[in-house]
Amino acid sequence: MIWELSGTGEDRQRQGLRLIGYAFAALALYLLVQSTLVLAAGFRPRHSPAGIIWTAVTAVAMFALAVGKARTGRALGNPVLRTEGRVTAIDGILAVAVLAGLVLNAAAGAADLPRVFERVWHGSSANGRYGTGTGLAVVAGLAVAHGRIVTAASPPGGGAVFTLALPAA
Repeated sequence: MIWELSGTGEDRQRQGLRLIGYAFAALALYLLVQSTLVLAAGFRPRHSPAGIIWTAVTAVAMFALAVGKARTGRALGNPVLRTEGRVTAIDGILAVAVLAGLVLNAAAGAADLPRVFERVWHGSSANGRYGTGTGLAVVAGLAVAHGRIVTAASPPGGGAVFTLALPAA
């Protein structure tokens, strides 16, 4: 980004936007490969208070950076920097999604497992949160209606693993 800001001209801006696009493509490829390896290895995450705090700080930082980049890009009339602001906002949204997953992983505990498929039931960690409590009951009902099985387990270290058994093709 500093390289692009050190010069002027539309050619340099187009090249900067192209580099941002290549970086996104490389990130998408990395995430695809990494996700595939984690799923194939059967890795089960554990909850981590430090990881939750780090991800929350990261999300706040990403949104602050996005605002700063967008404002600076508008002030300088620089489309590349404005685009960087939008890209960083997307990073912030992704960090919030990861944070939600980490918090849910830490909140789902083994004590609630026997009841998670009951209708209109909220876990002990729900603490007055809203929701109908029907989501997993619907999943279980559909699985049974089609002769399938859905199970829930809590691996050592916390979290929850849901398995829907499907027939081999």
